[in-house]
Amino acid sequence: MSLEDPDYVANAVFDRLVYGFHPYGLPQTGTPDTISAITRADLVAFHQKYFAPNNAILAVVGDITAEEAFARAKIVFADWERHDVPPMTFLDPPEPTRRVIVVNKSDAVQTEVRVGHIGVPRKSPDYMALNLAVRILGGEGSNRLHQVLRTERGLTYGAQATFDTLKWSGDIEAQTNTRSEATGEVLRLIVDEFWRLQRDRVGERELADAKAYLSGSFPLTIETPDQIALQVLNVLFYDLPVEQLQTFRDRVNAVTVDDVQRVARAYLKPDNLSVVLVGNAAAFSKQLAGVGFGKYETVELGNLDLTAADFKQPKRAAEAGGAGRERPASREERWMGTAGKPGGSPLAYRPSSQQSIAQPPAPAITPEEGAKAKALLDRVVAASGGLETLRGVKSIVATTKTSNPTASPPPPPETTTTYLQYPNLVHVERKLEPPGAPPALIVQVYDGQHGWVRNPNGVFDVPAPILKDMEIGLKRDRIALLLAAASGGVRTRLLPDIKDDAGKVFQALELSGPALDPIVLYIDPATGSITKQTYVAGAPGQPIIEERFSEYRPVNGLQVAFKASVRRGGQQILQREIIDIKINAPIDPALFKRPGP
Repeated sequence: MSLEDPDYVANAVFDRLVYGFHPYGLPQTGTPDTISAITRADLVAFHQKYFAPNNAILAVVGDITAEEAFARAKIVFADWERHDVPPMTFLDPPEPTRRVIVVNKSDAVQTEVRVGHIGVPRKSPDYMALNLAVRILGGEGSNRLHQVLRTERGLTYGAQATFDTLKWSGDIEAQTNTRSEATGEVLRLIVDEFWRLQRDRVGERELADAKAYLSGSFPLTIETPDQIALQVLNVLFYDLPVEQLQTFRDRVNAVTVDDVQRVARAYLKPDNLSVVLVGNAAAFSKQLAGVGFGKYETVELGNLDLTAADFKQPKRAAEAGGAGRERPASREERWMGTAGKPGGSPLAYRPSSQQSIAQPPAPAITPEEGAKAKALLDRVVAASGGLETLRGVKSIVATTKTSNPTASPPPPPETTTTYLQYPNLVHVERKLEPPGAPPALIVQVYDGQHGWVRNPNGVFDVPAPILKDMEIGLKRDRIALLLAAASGGVRTRLLPDIKDDAGKVFQALELSGPALDPIVLYIDPATGSITKQTYVAGAPGQPIIEERFSEYRPVNGLQVAFKASVRRGGQQILQREIIDIKINAPIDPALFKRPGP
């Protein structure tokens, strides 16, 4: 199924193009052929070869002394015998080379675009400066690509650049999608931004914004013992000094404009970019010569082979006059030991690619389509309690229990209380009760202009991009969203009906606006209730967030879904159940005021 998904295909072909036959270039989830070839003996051999105490890292974080931790570790692991672990050797990734692969999916109406080249390993001394340079190109805190492609040109709903750094190598990748007829223009603009970053000094404000995001969001990654342990494992795995965790902000703030210019000129190779385009080749291939990419290779999606040098499946012997093209002599030789992906742990693997909700800019809405969309919206508003009921809601106080029973092992349930004062005040309290550790209270507040977090380590202002996420999160609130749509503040578009896996048909509405990326509502045609909504949260290009709603009950005339489940990129991340809710109850204004030091 993944091989039918243009987003997955674009990412997989880009990795192979950049890393060649190094394990980083091969799909971490395997292929149908390689997975079916794995035997129990392969698993046993892998375990015997790599699972050893001298090939492992143990982090212990909590209310425990080092002496106690060592004593308990000895009890558990004393009989685990050391043995020699064979060194891992691979083909080196190729040098950056200008190469364009077009994967033809003739029924596609948009093109997935990937542009970039090899980067640096995590241990590179230039890691921090290059990280900030790529963030200016297309990351949190700045994002020139999003500004040019989305804000100025309206060619896409989102564009980003990622800086992937692993143990032996890394890559720099720009990614977006667009309508087929705009493919050439989008490719040209992306390449222009690579050249501009390499050629011109970045602005002090751009660098300051990128640094503010990095240093401001770091405390959010060390709130719990689990997060701290993960950070420690990461620095040790990548052979970095553990002291780097204590100097993170200092190292971010030490990067200067001159540093960014130096690494951009040293590492960016805009004349040797790898380019992957997945879409309807007939609709855009004639554009490529006009933007400097007249030489390209075309592969039919159904003929794609990620393990072949030319990305094409070998011809069958009968099709080749009996000769055929031989497959590699052995799976071990071809894959160069996929186990060589460092450590076999989540710390070592590349992030899994997930489908993005980003769609090409929506077409104009005809009067007939607009009338149908408004009629369905009116039905949804009525099913929610009616327009006057929605307008009458001034505050909500809700206490929920959240859990993730699909995780292994399942984390302990959390109790969360949310205080929402319309239009733009929100105070969220999360009570954490980890087993064997004291309970902790995490508070997040947005007062309409500023945002902060309070945890056991203190009070921290959130950086501008996270502040923007808080603001957008309020716009996605059900009441605010329906009222904005009813007043014309957001654009309402009727989408084709959608069938779920069981064959049930749902109606669909897309709501979007200048400050609101598309959110799709799935509506039960029998009741008018919203059963699901999907959107992208955070930076453009992130995985789809899918929220499913059930057990609607009336509360002061408002229909409230007392149960919900949330999926991210197709994987369930939590279940949420309301255990208490109050409409228009008085809320202490002090909850929205920032505490002192």
